[in-house]
Amino acid sequence: MRKLALRVACFRLVDIETDVLKLVIDHKAYWANARSAAEACYLVGILNADTCRERIADKQSKDQGGARDFDNLIWELPLPEYDGRNELHQRIVAVAAECEALAASQKLDASAYFTTQRRVIRDALAEAGLMRRLDALVAELLAG
Repeated sequence: MRKLALRVACFRLVDIETDVLKLVIDHKAYWANARSAAEACYLVGILNADTCRERIADKQSKDQGGARDFDNLIWELPLPEYDGRNELHQRIVAVAAECEALAASQKLDASAYFTTQRRVIRDALAEAGLMRRLDALVAELLAG
């Protein structure tokens, strides 16, 4: 998870030996080991859902650059631990995996600023209806 003012950018590494060589991580990035690929997709899906950001927006500190401190507040949400037998958790994993595949298929301009690249991906996910589906599932999860 990368600490951003307005949006979180969360991803999973599939092959730590090769994928880590493609990363540039600053001092405000967080990481965690997942017990399985499904658990990683579950967490990435939840953390990338606008539903989470919206639920803590009123608690975020704000400055001239906008809202911040998402990373401290996200853990105040009632996020259940991943349970591979739970049907809702399985649905979140499936949609998060679809999001990942669509994001990976996007042709990004390597010379474009990272926010432009993220916007291309977010627009593709929205156009495909995946963000709406993911947000609905995460809202259901947070409702208990």
